[in-house]
Amino acid sequence: MPIEVLGDEGLVKEQRFTIDAEQYNQISSIDNLWLKINNLSYQGKASIRINEGNWISLNHSTTNIYTPEKERGGMVHGGYNTIRFTVSINNFREGQNIIKFRFNTSDGISNGFRVIDLDLLDVEKNRILKNSPYYVNPNTLGKEPGENYYIEDDPNNWKSPYYDNSTNSEPNALNDSIAKGKNIWFFGRNGSKDIAGDLLWNHNLPEQRKGFWYNYELPQARPIKAKCTNCHTQDGRDLEIFSYSNLSIIERAKFHKLTEEEGKLIAAYIRSLSYEHDNVGRYGRPWNPPYQPGPELENKPVSAWVAGAGLDAVLEKDEDMLYYMFENGINQDEVDSFFDSDKTFETYTLPMPIQFPDWKHWLPLIHPMDAYDKGTFYEDTYNDRSPFVNIRSSTLNPEKGYEILGNIF
Repeated sequence: MPIEVLGDEGLVKEQRFTIDAEQYNQISSIDNLWLKINNLSYQGKASIRINEGNWISLNHSTTNIYTPEKERGGMVHGGYNTIRFTVSINNFREGQNIIKFRFNTSDGISNGFRVIDLDLLDVEKNRILKNSPYYVNPNTLGKEPGENYYIEDDPNNWKSPYYDNSTNSEPNALNDSIAKGKNIWFFGRNGSKDIAGDLLWNHNLPEQRKGFWYNYELPQARPIKAKCTNCHTQDGRDLEIFSYSNLSIIERAKFHKLTEEEGKLIAAYIRSLSYEHDNVGRYGRPWNPPYQPGPELENKPVSAWVAGAGLDAVLEKDEDMLYYMFENGINQDEVDSFFDSDKTFETYTLPMPIQFPDWKHWLPLIHPMDAYDKGTFYEDTYNDRSPFVNIRSSTLNPEKGYEILGNIF
């Protein structure tokens, strides 16, 4: 785990799991398949199939979405980017089962989703498989991972996409690949510091087909000026810090109409960043919200705080905060102590009943250089913004300049 269903429309990924006789007899007759999926951002984006059964499109009618994910929008561009839900399945069987996940349709923004966890539920809604011998955590000794096991992926074990498993080594030309990937990241294909590289594309949907976002149409496929470095952190360390896999980097490169090989070069460059910089590590995961507060951050270096405390730090309801605010019980002395304005309280360790947005939802849908593309307007304002600064004195930071834009277009 996770199961990364990332790529072109119609892509299918499968997971095999074993149900023994005791587990089979525990399975509830309804709401029995439990899923936790990241970026299931619109209805009908994905479908599932169990064994030889029919494909089931995942939407608000075919699933039972948990609270508070449902109330915050669920699969309709909801405020929670990772949601939990159940599906009623009637064709599980003893022995080996196969679950398939299909990426149905892209909105012109997304190229897939990640299944973070899955399980079967009994009538009391307890998980059946999680603690079974078929579930293998990272670096578990005494088991040989096979097709019947859930394997928890460990980013610290990742290598470049050019790693040779037969020799357990990276190729001699890895540094050259890293340099090429870095160049594509900053300047694009055929680009350099002094030469503008080839343009990327906003998406790879078929010709003439438009994307969608809420009830709005998005432009059909077209070239864009922005390069990788413009929308991500400058050197791409965000992808390494949040442990975006080689697969995800390669498929996203292809989404912007780079080749698979160019995607591999970029992935090799990204993988190198944690070795090159002491303050870069694979601290988080793509579904973990940046700066999500929680007790786990207390003993981590400041450089790792950006990755947050993980989804497990998101509380179910507001009242769950009381335990962390008043660990010695609620009384007047404890309340006075907690709200004492002369004391300092480490808010970054206090878990909250709110799931912050994950990293990809902080990235722009369109870069300003492509949004303000009339003539050389973006370049002119980037190099000299003084004509566009609000002439009225302002205490805001940064100063407002957007009022003047209305007179430009």
